[in-house]
Amino acid sequence: MTNSITLTYEELFIKLHQAIAKRKENPILLKVPLHTIDKDDILELGEYFRKHAFNFETYLEGENTFVIAVEY
Repeated sequence: MTNSITLTYEELFIKLHQAIAKRKENPILLKVPLHTIDKDDILELGEYFRKHAFNFETYLEGENTFVIAVEY
């Protein structure tokens, strides 16, 4: 049986902000397993980052990896 853990909005938000704070790469690419994300959380993250002048994109990489790209 597969353990299905869903990342919360807060967890994704913190991971993105930590990566932005390090400023090692632009855009920031956060790759997470597709089954661990919630569509509503992604929509909420996109709304937040776009509101704060970040370029926010999402896409699939392969069949099972969801990528969140934030350019600052």
